[in-house]
Amino acid sequence: MTNVSIIYYTNNKIRKDFAIATQNELIKVAADLPIITVSHKPMVFGDNICVGEIGSLIYNIYKQIFIGAQAAKTKYIACVEDDCLYTREHFCLQPPDDTIYYNMNRWSIDPRGFYYHRRRMGMWQCVAPRQLIVDALEERFKKYPEPFAPKTPQPAEPGKHDEKFGLTPRKFQILYTNLPIVTFNHRPSMGGLRKILKTDEIKKDIPYWGNAVKLWERIYGSR
Repeated sequence: MTNVSIIYYTNNKIRKDFAIATQNELIKVAADLPIITVSHKPMVFGDNICVGEIGSLIYNIYKQIFIGAQAAKTKYIACVEDDCLYTREHFCLQPPDDTIYYNMNRWSIDPRGFYYHRRRMGMWQCVAPRQLIVDALEERFKKYPEPFAPKTPQPAEPGKHDEKFGLTPRKFQILYTNLPIVTFNHRPSMGGLRKILKTDEIKKDIPYWGNAVKLWERIYGSR
């Protein structure tokens, strides 16, 4: 299956050895799938597009995804963040032409030695028809050509609150793959080190990835 392009976007802020470890995991599961990297600094990884140090803003994350999606040649794209781990199953998702998929089987791994699950949607979970994402983001940037002021409400993931911001509603579907994808809960991330909530589901081991302590130390390093 080569009908999916992986759009890997990064601001190049995470530690180099951690970045290399996550990239190596991605290479293993990507296999024959093309990887397009959209970065703030030049990278020797995938088919790299360097946009320069444009600033670590949510607005610019969507800009990087847009640039990567425009460059892709496949019917589908999968959005990938630099501090996440993925499975081959995730990249095999193929939504209908009018629908964006968000894979909610996503667990965060915490440096205190556990995983936690929170029902939260993000672009790092997104697999979608390439043209649908291009059209949605192109409309967004035409309507909002400049980054938003800090703490100002702004459009979220395509399909979520589109009408609220005067954008064409895009159909989306939440689903759960059999195997989970993993996000690292660490201070250099865009949202910083997140607090654990009472509503979060906590586990020390999850399918495919195994024990949280061992995975953290293998990919991230010492806790």
